[in-house]
Amino acid sequence: TIDVFGNEQSTTTNNSNTNKNSKKPNFEDVYMLKIDIIQPLFGNIIFSLEKNFTNRFGAELSAGPTLSTALSDLAKLFDEFSGAEKGESDFGLYYGAQIKYYTDSYYSPEGFYCGLGFRQSTLKWKELPTLQFIDYSAKETKITEFLRITLGYTGIYDRFVSDWYLGIGIRQNTKSYYSYSSTIYPDKTSKAIGFTFGYKLGISF
Repeated sequence: TIDVFGNEQSTTTNNSNTNKNSKKPNFEDVYMLKIDIIQPLFGNIIFSLEKNFTNRFGAELSAGPTLSTALSDLAKLFDEFSGAEKGESDFGLYYGAQIKYYTDSYYSPEGFYCGLGFRQSTLKWKELPTLQFIDYSAKETKITEFLRITLGYTGIYDRFVSDWYLGIGIRQNTKSYYSYSSTIYPDKTSKAIGFTFGYKLGISF
């Protein structure tokens, strides 16, 4: 450029420095398929599929079978349904979903995240032989968590995915019964604050 005296003058702009120092989100479309390796201890075999839609938000869908385990039965000793006899467990289903917010927009979906969603696990029980002379037995147990908040961390190493999390939500326990007498036993429901934790391993693609 030329100044008011007619002399050439070199000017520098801050655009290059600004672009160099600024961090632009490095968004990459990623799918992650994971399995929780801790939750089977509590009766849930959970497979999850996660996808990031922007550099800040993603969604995760989870599903799998629910089983009766020694640890899950032990946990039920502390609720109001522990008095019912149980036959052989039949089958069960777990499913859930959550929206995730990634705290680091540059490296997402890696790093810390916060999730909001729900989950439900249901386990059905077979009827007991009537020769046991009991009035009722468990028919179905259902655990539902509403407004579930999850805090966790996801690491991606090449294509290997590591994801640990802690969750808290409003938990509703519901149980229905088989009746072996003229008495009808209504469903029982209770609500409490539920805590969960887990560790997922998987692959990204």
